Amino acid sequence: MSALAGWGADGGVPLPTRPWPDGAAIAVALSLDLDYETPWEADRTPTLLETSRSDYGARVGMWRLVELFEAVGAGWTAFIPAIALQRHEGDVRRLVDECANVEIASHGLDHVPPTKLTPGDERRRFEEAQVLFASLGYAPVGYRAPSFDPTPTTLSLLEEFGYVYDSSLMGADEPYSLSSEGRAAALVEVPVEWTHDDATYFSMERWGSIRPVGDHDSVRHLWLASYRRAREEGGLFQLTLHPDLVGRRSCIDVLKRLLDQMVSDGGVWFGRHVDVAQHCQRLAEEKREWT
Repeated sequence: MSALAGWGADGGVPLPTRPWPDGAAIAVALSLDLDYETPWEADRTPTLLETSRSDYGARVGMWRLVELFEAVGAGWTAFIPAIALQRHEGDVRRLVDECANVEIASHGLDHVPPTKLTPGDERRRFEEAQVLFASLGYAPVGYRAPSFDPTPTTLSLLEEFGYVYDSSLMGADEPYSLSSEGRAAALVEVPVEWTHDDATYFSMERWGSIRPVGDHDSVRHLWLASYRRAREEGGLFQLTLHPDLVGRRSCIDVLKRLLDQMVSDGGVWFGRHVDVAQHCQRLAEEKREWT
């Protein structure tokens, strides 16, 4: 039977999450999608303006965000396409060298969503990404599909290649298992949601209808309300961030003030995505809550 047999509209199985490490009231999982120029390359040659946006993220925004994370002692996860890692290896090496607790995870080969590929092409490109990561000295165990758009083939490949978790789906507030073969959480989903993605609020489409929100305080209030509800429930609060968006001077205060509130509240465990997934796996094993 396939490891993903039964996967359909909702094939997820809840996982235990509490107690969080150190008796924390809430787990916070921060992530940066280090896309560089790959989103525009997915279907055309990017313009000079577009590549300058990715340059800003690499030169300024990423380090501004790193400074915030390091100031609060947060573990965090960087999702990067393999091609972007190859092109910008120096940036990533500096991240690993300078950051106390960063995880490097896969964001695919480039930024082409798996849903636009045949199963055969998806496997070929997944294997190519694996080779690239390995050639550069990385062995990611976490994955986020480009555009949050995986397929059943994606999930089967992740399990086949020994990944610990995916972070592309929106089936629950808390981590859940994507395995249905009678063993504890062979593949964990660390869920995302559109309202916890800075691109929802700060993206700009020059010739289209997408515009940044005018009131940044509305974003901070929404994230703060979600964080407080997750804290009341003893759950997970996850953010998906992009250095060329929230890393801008005009946007960074939204995140800074949120992190300041978390530190002021205390009792927050800032776990990398892999830490969150493995924590849930351990609890499932201990409690023998087989999926």
